[in-house]
Amino acid sequence: MSEMSAHQQLPSLAAERRRADYHPSVWGDFFLSDDASQERMDFDDTSKQQIEDLKNEVKRIFEVAASDDNRRELLNLVNHTQRLGIGYHFEKEIDEALKQVHERSIESVDGPSFASDLYTTALMFRLLRQQGYKINSSAFSKFKGPDGNFDESLETDVRGLLSLYEASHLRTHGEDVLEEALAFTLTHLASTNEKLGPALIRDEISRSQRQFNIRKGLTRLDSRKYIKIYEEEASHNKVLLKLAKLDFNLLQTLHQREIGCIVRWWKSLYVKKNFPFTRDRIVECYFWSMLAYELEHGSFRIIFTKVIAMITIIDDIFDVHGTFEELEVFTRAVERWDMEVIDELPDYMQVCYRALLDVYREAEHLLPEEVGSYSIYFGIESMKGMVRAYFAEAKWYHHQYTPTMEEYMQVALVSGGGLFLAATAFVGLKDVVTKDDFEWLFKIPKILRGCQIVIRLVNDMVTHKFEQKVGQVASAVECYMKQYGVTEEKAKHELWKHVNDAWKDINEEALHQTVVSAPLLNMIVDIARMIGVWYEDIDIYTHSSTRMKDGITSLFIDPFPLDMYGQMTPINVALAQEQRCLFFLYKKKGYLPKTTPSSPHSPPPTKRRRCSSPPPLSNDVVTIIPSLPHLQSKLGQEIKIRDFLPLNLVNHTQRLGIGYHFEKEIDEALKQVHERSIESVDGPSFASDLYTTALMFRLLRQQGYKINSSAFSKFKGPDGNFDESLETDVRGLLSLYEASHLRTHGEDVLEEALAFTLTHLASTNEKLGPALIRDEISRSQRQFNIRKGLIKLDSRKYIKIYEEEASHNEVLLKLAKLDFNLLQTLHQRKLGCIVRIIFTKVFAMITIIDDIFDVHGTFEELEAFTRAVERWDMEVIDELPDYMQVCYRALLDVYREAEHLLPEEVGSYRISFGIESMKGMVRAQFAEAKWFHRQYTPSMEEYMQVALVSTGGLLLSATAFVGLKDAFEQKVGQAVSAVECYMKQYGVTEEEAKHELWKHVIDAWKDINEEALHQTVVSAPLLHMIIDIARMMGVWYEDIDIYTHSRTKMKVGIASLFIDPFPLDM
Repeated sequence: MSEMSAHQQLPSLAAERRRADYHPSVWGDFFLSDDASQERMDFDDTSKQQIEDLKNEVKRIFEVAASDDNRRELLNLVNHTQRLGIGYHFEKEIDEALKQVHERSIESVDGPSFASDLYTTALMFRLLRQQGYKINSSAFSKFKGPDGNFDESLETDVRGLLSLYEASHLRTHGEDVLEEALAFTLTHLASTNEKLGPALIRDEISRSQRQFNIRKGLTRLDSRKYIKIYEEEASHNKVLLKLAKLDFNLLQTLHQREIGCIVRWWKSLYVKKNFPFTRDRIVECYFWSMLAYELEHGSFRIIFTKVIAMITIIDDIFDVHGTFEELEVFTRAVERWDMEVIDELPDYMQVCYRALLDVYREAEHLLPEEVGSYSIYFGIESMKGMVRAYFAEAKWYHHQYTPTMEEYMQVALVSGGGLFLAATAFVGLKDVVTKDDFEWLFKIPKILRGCQIVIRLVNDMVTHKFEQKVGQVASAVECYMKQYGVTEEKAKHELWKHVNDAWKDINEEALHQTVVSAPLLNMIVDIARMIGVWYEDIDIYTHSSTRMKDGITSLFIDPFPLDMYGQMTPINVALAQEQRCLFFLYKKKGYLPKTTPSSPHSPPPTKRRRCSSPPPLSNDVVTIIPSLPHLQSKLGQEIKIRDFLPLNLVNHTQRLGIGYHFEKEIDEALKQVHERSIESVDGPSFASDLYTTALMFRLLRQQGYKINSSAFSKFKGPDGNFDESLETDVRGLLSLYEASHLRTHGEDVLEEALAFTLTHLASTNEKLGPALIRDEISRSQRQFNIRKGLIKLDSRKYIKIYEEEASHNEVLLKLAKLDFNLLQTLHQRKLGCIVRIIFTKVFAMITIIDDIFDVHGTFEELEAFTRAVERWDMEVIDELPDYMQVCYRALLDVYREAEHLLPEEVGSYRISFGIESMKGMVRAQFAEAKWFHRQYTPSMEEYMQVALVSTGGLLLSATAFVGLKDAFEQKVGQAVSAVECYMKQYGVTEEEAKHELWKHVIDAWKDINEEALHQTVVSAPLLHMIIDIARMMGVWYEDIDIYTHSRTKMKVGIASLFIDPFPLDM
């Protein structure tokens, strides 16, 4: 670079940072919000089957068209199928159809035996060329007159002109007939009235007048527009149209969920804080991934989007923010590609560098093992090449040097991203790419070079004025103007010639499908096509509030309304209505999508303990969307405060699982009850019957009122025992049984009440009386109770029983069923409030850690893991074995993600406490591991000091605030439990030990009940969360560990909560 050398001594620009003042994100948290979810239309099994049935019908249409020997109709079928965006379902049928057309026309394409009309000839030419056939362009010579020009009589054949216009964009070098065809069609179509003719013709005339064409358009975006226009065609195929709409909406739903996942990752980088200078364009990055929009390419879209997002940050670091010295250090770090060099970088670059390496590491885990290593290697090499090119341009800017066109293009073809984008796309296309394909790509074949030229020059011609204003290196326009002494207009005219020639190279090379497979060639073509969308007249990525916003709305937000040609099943029509009502009902509840891919490593070979836990219930993702009638807003309005005065209504509302909608009404109702009864609870003025007294006591205690248990003394006889006459009052006994479980220490009357009710209810015939009474008798005989039950699970059962009650409230029952089904639908779709997302992930991580400590890890590994958790720093990860590294990285990621899900003002301190509880849990598990390693049985005092932590009470509570070892364990080989410790220390039998331990459990519940009445220390929701964790244990460990042995009652519980909706007879 001789000219550059002459300028080395020029004073460099100061280390002052530049400013681009890019506008903020158009979307913000939209794709995490209620508003985005309202637009989402999910698909049940019936609708998916409908799509499969339509696909089979289209295949039969192809068979008929192929057998009829009507090639025009066959070509039209292929054309419509591809342009409607559903061609990927019928690749085999399209291949066979076009092969048939090619074979029959190869000898006669120039004569009338195939087609005498312009429309069919041009359509055939375009479709065959797109498919890779080297069809001869001399086919169009017959449409010329004696003067060698296209016949002027064609000017009235508008459909033929449009078809020829599209065909001309598949031209290669030396095809003069297609150059003439393009000029001829542009001339005549420019003067054609775009308001005349069918809708499809009108739209295509308008497109041609703006010089849009199929070859250089984005398939997914164009198909959205084409579906709408095709519908207006009187002769449209209803089967094709119906499938296109359903398929578009199905893919859109999938894309929405992927965007939500990616947006959460983006937020985890704290982009606004760490990179305030960069373009906040994560949704626009996802738009790039529409290069592969099909269902099976989810990992492609995740990888491609994240890599594009990272290169955006890096691009802006080099273009507007980084000092020359920082850029030099960053370039060296990227060349090293090693976390050990991270400390050499400034803080903001460290965040970027760590995220960059993490993205490629995650990408490797998403890929099959047999392709992951070499694919990621080439992906990383392309990234290194980009950074090297960026730094070369930074040096030009730093030294205020304008390179020659030759110097510029040598660097700018790399920095434009052609190789980088193609290599990243190849990484994502995991099933079709080989190592040889990557090696071919890195030799920069002619098709890739053409793509590079298109990207670089189109980008420069559109963006150069804005970039010069910001302060960036000279573009191709400035370089050309300086080198050849021409105007900007002249420079752009010449550069456009290079772009057109590059497209000819691309078209020519796309016909050579023997070197690499067609999907890979087509991907390179699609990258070049994307540039035409990206840089039509402005940079719609940088300035994304323009057409980019409309494009994103049409692709990812607005589904097709499905009318008689795209009718959804009644299930989905109802669901679409229900979705809107649901999100208005739960406005601001914070439901979020969740998707977290994982790919665990195999553990190192060493002697391990084994735990024969059953496999998962199913490998299939169950998505069953219930059929729901329209939810009327009057349901909420029908429940007034006055309705809550009867305690029964409060009771039913809570037990039906809908009490959370009416917290204010319930508070006021029970406050009123308490105030009226506070002076008279012991006397007959409030209630003389046992049922009402016990119900009032339970409801008020649950609400935090310190109601006096002496209220029950009046039901005792002269002997001080409960009156035996009560034994016939079954409803009263049941109410007293439930109230007794709210007892605290020293409440002997409630101890007696529990014994009295258990004795008499045990001998009561559970088959007599109303359904509700029968069920509650059965529950009491199995010693189940409301206080220690799981609300959601109990409400499911209660709804069913309550319905059988002759006196049930129709409004309550209707709302309970609808609400249950709506929430079930949300849970199925992996949407949920922040606490569910955080809690589930932390619980999943502690399950893995628990099993590492209990059955898999060696003592030395557990020691290293405990130290690493104490450090809580990714720098120590290399000290762990591979399988622990995966676990450790996921653990830290879960808490990092949790912090980003929380409001900024509370995230840091909440996560700090959450992490401390996790550290405590791991310390306790290691203490138990040491006991097992040394074959030591601790005293009860030693055991309880550790085991109260290791069982997770603090961890679960802290995690909830942020958003039991049995014979099975001894069989597996784990540290002793409380049972063994007690037996050894006191020399008693297992039965005696368990009896004594149950006393401790009962006393612990009394402590819980007593403290739940102290709602002045912390708020009621926090106290209730701790109670609910204790309640969950009663469900989890009723007689076996249903989490470990999940094929038992756990399977039934999951089916009832998350799969089986309530049938709605309304």
